[in-house]
Amino acid sequence: MKKPLQILPFLLFIFLIQPKVFFGQVLEKVQPFPNAGQSGNEFVELNGKLYFTLTDSIISHPRIWVTDGTDTGTHIFFPTNNSQKLSPKFLHVYNNKLFFTAWMEGHSMQLWVYDENADSCSVLKYDSIVGGDIGITHYSELNNILYYHIDTRNIYGTDGTPNGTFQLTQGNGIFSGIEKYNNELYFSQYDTSGYELRKSNGSPLNVSLVKDIDPTNKHNIFICGVVNNKFLFYANDSIHGYELWATNGTGLGTYLIKDCNPKGDIQNLTYSNFHSIVADNSLYFIVNELDTILPCCGNTVNTYLWSTDGTAINTTKRDSINLHPGGYYEFD
Repeated sequence: MKKPLQILPFLLFIFLIQPKVFFGQVLEKVQPFPNAGQSGNEFVELNGKLYFTLTDSIISHPRIWVTDGTDTGTHIFFPTNNSQKLSPKFLHVYNNKLFFTAWMEGHSMQLWVYDENADSCSVLKYDSIVGGDIGITHYSELNNILYYHIDTRNIYGTDGTPNGTFQLTQGNGIFSGIEKYNNELYFSQYDTSGYELRKSNGSPLNVSLVKDIDPTNKHNIFICGVVNNKFLFYANDSIHGYELWATNGTGLGTYLIKDCNPKGDIQNLTYSNFHSIVADNSLYFIVNELDTILPCCGNTVNTYLWSTDGTAINTTKRDSINLHPGGYYEFD
């Protein structure tokens, strides 16, 4: 049996299915909007209302909509001015407030916050970086503070107010995720040690290196998540290519789990496009395996779904699901 499946939507499926089930009746109302060029691709719930992004084919840029499940209670939330192309996305609810990224003229993508009690929607803190960033955003929560970064800019912490927003990291680096583990924040940042895994207790004065994995200082770290009390991430030690690593937060406890693709990288990784998801206390991830045909003809790439519990013995290919070029999967 074959069905169409794009790899990235497949990994987002678990995130999307819960709000769709919970708000099933609501979505029956909001999906068939006239002239809808794209169905909602982000859904969050705040105080009994569903907030979601939608691109209208007439107003060809995304906006945030809100619904309480009724026709009269379904409307555009942000921005309400059709001429404003702010492209809001990356919705996140924390401490009874709605956070999202959107353009701010002269300041590129910024973090906005909506406070329902004050009925206000505003930029939290202007980042000094300007330019045409694409707005890849990550969030993590630690000790009643929401931490975030947008694109390659610094990590910030906020309690949801401008005065309570502060800068955690100093200097620009390619941040490819931020995750809480053992009451600390883990992320990748560039300094004289290169792009390495770092951790912090949330204080700007407390950012430390976990381990110098790549002595060439050339390769970034890509955050995956926490499984079986192990922090998992992709790293390249300049020997094995990009592969799956684990750490308990110490240098001695940081190790390569398994060389899943001995002929190359586990995936074609960039900071805005890598594939993994944590579910049922396992990490599910994509492996691009290279098969050599002949020296004259190069390699073919076969894409497979793998899973791991953080140990080498249980890091295995899911033989019941094959991913095929062109966006198809097949159950054996």
